[in-house]
Amino acid sequence: MGHTRIDIYSSKGVTLEGIVARPEGQDLLPPAAILCHPHPVLGGDLDHPVLSAIDWICMGEGIASLRFNFRGVGQSTGRFSNGDSELEDVHAAFRLIEGLRCADTNRMASVGYSFGASVLLKGIPKLKKSRSFVFIAPPLSSVRKSSIAKDSRPKLFICGQKDRVVSSTGLQRELDRIDQPIEFYEIPYADHGLSGHELTIGNRVAEFLLSNLQNNPDDSNLQQDDPGLGSIWPWR
Repeated sequence: MGHTRIDIYSSKGVTLEGIVARPEGQDLLPPAAILCHPHPVLGGDLDHPVLSAIDWICMGEGIASLRFNFRGVGQSTGRFSNGDSELEDVHAAFRLIEGLRCADTNRMASVGYSFGASVLLKGIPKLKKSRSFVFIAPPLSSVRKSSIAKDSRPKLFICGQKDRVVSSTGLQRELDRIDQPIEFYEIPYADHGLSGHELTIGNRVAEFLLSNLQNNPDDSNLQQDDPGLGSIWPWR
């Protein structure tokens, strides 16, 4: 298994820094996930512990990933636009995976945490290459404004029970209005930073991606979480 730092070329001459993680020892091209970080004002970048945990656990389960810094964050060039242009960076990440031919481009997913989730929600209609989505602590306003109700692809929402930025109860109410198959996972006692829950989130995300991206989801050998750490159920 290995990680490679790589440049991603986005729109208007912007160059993003990214890290590709690819499982080794596989005969077939693995599925892949694009990982989008939280808002930089809140310390969000490609090295956020939640994204790092998802990366490593997914790689151990045979799923490649690409995490990157949005424009203007870290060593990425350009200017951070607070959501106006960041969707172009997501498209660039998908193009890179296609160009590298390091994953099965018919089995790709998008994962976003907080601000990253809002970028994905805003761009759902344009993210044709994504077969499924994971939204971690997404702003409620981005859920309301999105066209998610018209999209039938598999989706997983994750939120902390004690999140004061994104109300878990409020998020559940929003999802209750959507007549599509959605999974919701609440983490007891977790706040918006999700500190201390990285492995739980990584395992849950990998489990969801395996079930939706693998040719045979029964091949998963994920470790089982302590049932007291959280609960997951189909929403609707």
